Amino acid sequence: MCLKKQIFRRPSNSTTSFMTPFKANLLNGIVLLIVGIIGYLSISNGSTSAFSPTVFIAPAFGLLFILLTPGLKKENKIVAHLVVLLTFLLGAMLLIMYIKRLSTGSAFADPGMMRFLIMIISCFTAMVVFVGSFKKNRAA
Repeated sequence: MCLKKQIFRRPSNSTTSFMTPFKANLLNGIVLLIVGIIGYLSISNGSTSAFSPTVFIAPAFGLLFILLTPGLKKENKIVAHLVVLLTFLLGAMLLIMYIKRLSTGSAFADPGMMRFLIMIISCFTAMVVFVGSFKKNRAA
């Protein structure tokens, strides 16, 4: 067998997938934490007049998701459902805020809007992985 085929061949058990719920949650938490901190640093610039504590919502959720990841890895159902609920709520909130900012005339290519879009994509990608995992576990 060719070496190239050996490297790129899928594992023999096809039930394993690359993105598991705990990996998706960890990645989502890291993205939320980093993008949220970047957002905070970009608006702070030394002026406290424009400061709003809402800038810490996404990083707080990101930190919470990172802290809940070991429970997901151990397949704790309560933690899994809590993470899915919180991910959905945060994703919906980010989407609503994004649409609201678009309607007020913010440019699509604005760095703040791009940060919103990155967090929205991260949350809903994690949701797709969670729902796929739930469906797979239900079928088994």
